[in-house]
Amino acid sequence: MGKRVLAFTGALVLLVVVGKSYWTSPAANRTAYSQSQYCYAGGLTSCNAYFPAVPKQKRLVIEHVSLTVETGTAVKGVYFYGDSVQKLGLNLRDSKKRVYGADQPLHAYLQAGEQPSYLVNIESGVPKYSAATMAISGYLEDAR
Repeated sequence: MGKRVLAFTGALVLLVVVGKSYWTSPAANRTAYSQSQYCYAGGLTSCNAYFPAVPKQKRLVIEHVSLTVETGTAVKGVYFYGDSVQKLGLNLRDSKKRVYGADQPLHAYLQAGEQPSYLVNIESGVPKYSAATMAISGYLEDAR
């Protein structure tokens, strides 16, 4: 009886040790990622900014974006460039100061060396200034 209990215990320990190496959580290989970039257009009708390139042997998964655009005129559109081009929906937050904003989920997947960016198009009429700040968040994981 003692040998059976010992054998069963040994098998159970082996299963736990081997099982741990085969069934690790995908989240164990993830590193939280958050970056923000600022662009200033001055009197121009567009501005764009580039985020850092994805590190070697990594993949960037972007899950969320937030943006604030301050301009003296209207915004025609804001475009995020990742694995595809995505137009962001904007809300007018302050009509007197012409402040627009976005805060929404965004799903993009970028491979090592790729560089996410964004572009803000502003109505012509030569505004005195236009500036934008975008923040993206998600995670880095090992490249597949």
